Amino acid sequence: GIVNVQGSPGKNDYLLVLNQLGECLGFGRALASLDSQTKSSQVAIKNISDIGDFLRRER
Repeated sequence: GIVNVQGSPGKNDYLLVLNQLGECLGFGRALASLDSQTKSSQVAIKNISDIGDFLRRER
């Protein structure tokens, strides 16, 4: 789930997804405005690329 949001990203904004240590895990696009109204069961970010992408393509 989403632990922290910095700023106020709106729908279709591009986002970096970081772990709790600040390391980048991936890059995506917001499917909706990421405010406190977002339900925890909703998909909020569409993945564009992530750290596992290279490994999955190497199969």
